[in-house]
Amino acid sequence: MKRILPPSRPRRNEDKIKSILRAYGLDKTDKPVLVFVRGYYLDTMGVTGQDDRNIYDDAAFLYWPNGGAVESFNANTNPSFIKRNGRSLAQLNLGSYRFYKGLHKGKYSALRSYPEGVVLDCTREGKPSTCSHINIHKGSTKTEAEDVVWSEGRLTIPDTQYLDFITRVYDSMTKAMIKVIEVVLVENRATNNGQAIFDHNGRIIN
Repeated sequence: MKRILPPSRPRRNEDKIKSILRAYGLDKTDKPVLVFVRGYYLDTMGVTGQDDRNIYDDAAFLYWPNGGAVESFNANTNPSFIKRNGRSLAQLNLGSYRFYKGLHKGKYSALRSYPEGVVLDCTREGKPSTCSHINIHKGSTKTEAEDVVWSEGRLTIPDTQYLDFITRVYDSMTKAMIKVIEVVLVENRATNNGQAIFDHNGRIIN
């Protein structure tokens, strides 16, 4: 059976989260922040040394300095396929974004890129492009499904963790009295010395 989920949630490393936030000028914030790490399980899931599609080999962290410990979740930050039905699917570029509370396809609570309809930098089939209406929403854990993680360019959290994820994010936003939450996307890559976290400019985050 295809392995789509790691055996446990990502390790909560507050120092590393702070380093990532520092790289984006968010280390002094007293508001909750979401951090996604693409390729978190680089060598332990899928193809060794490669960020894969249609599995949850990425990580999401909810960090709120005033709200207690870091919360961690398994995640996916890639489209399920490079191309589907003749259409190239978008992969959100690394960087810092803003999301707000909203519904995914009008059905259930999710996070939507802010402001609504904002055009973001993405990659399609390895080529620079743009995308819009990016959501952070629920993914599937059905290994027999063709589109396991339910992503056409969005960020997804497995359905087994999603209620916990969205409840904690919404609650933190309500308590912090914010309508928009900062979302940072970075990437874990193979290096000559092992692995390192990179920002959108290709710089290693120490």
